[in-house]
Amino acid sequence: MTARKVQRRDVTSGTASSVAMSKWRWKQQQCRQTE
Repeated sequence: MTARKVQRRDVTSGTASSVAMSKWRWKQQQCRQTE
């Protein structure tokens, strides 16, 4: 039970961080394209 709770929390935070990372990467790509 405890392990499952921790796993679920990790997945949620992991998804959020990955989304933020993809957004940041996209921004970096856009900046490079305009240069």
